[in-house]
Amino acid sequence: MLSLAARWLRGPGRRLTVAREGKWVIGITVGVGLAAINTGNNLLFLVWGMLLSSVMLSGVLSEAALRGLNRRWIRVNDGNAKTPTLIQIEITNDNRFWTSYAVQVGTLWHDESGAEHSFWGPFWVEVSPGETRVANIKAVFPSRGKWVLKELHYRTTYPFSFFEKLRFRTVSDYSVWIGPALIDNEVLIDQVRDIGQTAQYQDAGNFGDIRGIRPYRNGDSLGLIHWLTTTRHQTWMSKELEESKGVSVSLRWSPEATTKQELEEELVRLHSLVHFLLE
Repeated sequence: MLSLAARWLRGPGRRLTVAREGKWVIGITVGVGLAAINTGNNLLFLVWGMLLSSVMLSGVLSEAALRGLNRRWIRVNDGNAKTPTLIQIEITNDNRFWTSYAVQVGTLWHDESGAEHSFWGPFWVEVSPGETRVANIKAVFPSRGKWVLKELHYRTTYPFSFFEKLRFRTVSDYSVWIGPALIDNEVLIDQVRDIGQTAQYQDAGNFGDIRGIRPYRNGDSLGLIHWLTTTRHQTWMSKELEESKGVSVSLRWSPEATTKQELEEELVRLHSLVHFLLE
């Protein structure tokens, strides 16, 4: 019996939180138990036994709901500070017969300074035996830099919502780099000098100087056909322009900050500008 209990409890760590309803149940259980012992009333003993059984049943069923949940892979998209970053975790219920009810998956991250932040995903009413699901978690990291995934969490309030049981598994060697925050930056390219950078804008496209003549390629504009050369070589010839289609921007950043906070603000502006131009 003891070996069976040891195998059942072996595994990830656990945390138990008592809900408000659970505190009422515990208080009533203690009160009924004291009354039953003092009075010797069989009916009170029966009620006391039912209350104790509900508490024990809550612990057993919640443990069974979280027992077989295991992750298969984790994927984190590139993100920026103070902006939702998508975290995807594939979870499989490895129980052969038991369905997991009222389950929520979460993650615990910490940065280089040791600050910890938890992010929770969707609430699943049930996960059938052998079923695989992907939890999409929108995490908002408060600062840029390297964030390390410390723990993977599973929690449930099944079956009576008296207690919230949380199981956590330690994750090793998984981290993500988060870029600086993005701010609304609708500046024009010729206004970049106002925030300390300079930009060079080159109007490019199909109206530059002719660089040479080459054979026609599928997809070339008919307006680029060089008719004189085409007539001479009896094959389609196209003009090759000096500039390719697109915009070329050159940024020169000379930080003038005197404090770390001012440097972060300049970096956020520069990063937001680059992100705006790339889009």
